[in-house]
Amino acid sequence: MTRFEVVFIATPALGNLVPLVEFANLLTKRDPRFSATVLTICMPQRPLVNAFVQARASSAINLRLLHLPTVDPPTPDQYQSSVAFLSLHIQNHKHHVKHALLNLIPTESDSDSVQLAAVFVDMFCTALIDVAAELAVPCYLFFASPASFLGFALHLPRVDPAESESEFKVPSFKNPLPRPVLPNVVLDANDGSSWLSYHAGRYRETKGIVVNTLQELEPHALQSLYNDSQLPRVYPLGPVLDLVGSAQRNPNPAQYKRIMEWLDQQPASSVVFLCFGSMGSLKANQVEQIAIGLERAGVRFLWALREPPKA
Repeated sequence: MTRFEVVFIATPALGNLVPLVEFANLLTKRDPRFSATVLTICMPQRPLVNAFVQARASSAINLRLLHLPTVDPPTPDQYQSSVAFLSLHIQNHKHHVKHALLNLIPTESDSDSVQLAAVFVDMFCTALIDVAAELAVPCYLFFASPASFLGFALHLPRVDPAESESEFKVPSFKNPLPRPVLPNVVLDANDGSSWLSYHAGRYRETKGIVVNTLQELEPHALQSLYNDSQLPRVYPLGPVLDLVGSAQRNPNPAQYKRIMEWLDQQPASSVVFLCFGSMGSLKANQVEQIAIGLERAGVRFLWALREPPKA
């Protein structure tokens, strides 16, 4: 039986890394011909990411996590935003990624060895598409965020600072988006928006896009992507979730226990959960407006409210 190796590379953030690892694990469980290698990028200032990698590495079957050698992080004069920092940091790993892939490509004498079938990159790892292309390995995109955000990135609005009441039409959203709901990466006057636009442009170079969503949840957004003739084929394959490990990684088990006990006491389907991803943070006025909306709605809610990223 011919066996195939698939390599996965993710941004070192829990919201990107966890679903990608779970997707790799599902692939190996569904078809015994496939094995997976996840190339991990170390960031000392992110202990939860490193803890997840260590825990997953010790429990994985037919899935291995390979640590890439560390590189010097970008210097402050090279970036203005967290998106730029991550993008440059990942880009600086291209040599190590190439070396890791070369070690996985069988030689002519290795007739019984595993064939390197594909490389999956995530939303901020598009610089590594070049490495896959150089080695003639098919490259795919795993997009851990919703299809609506994928469409948003592909049609990134150009915001005029002088216009405060503008609305923006984005194909993956049914209704126009008012300026106040746009993410900070678009509104802030730094390099985050240009980097996001760069990555989105490179999504079109991949052989296919796997999105962590499902047809029933985002029919309009997915249809807008299917209608884009310049995109490779889009595969909704979700939700890909880690429903067990999150409790083990929680840095505050007492708080986790208290939250779970509170949720168990609420009526079924009565709690609204707000979470904007492991890198998602809001400005004070945005937090205030959401809080006002929740208060007026009178709903029970659980809100993962994060501080802005340190880098």
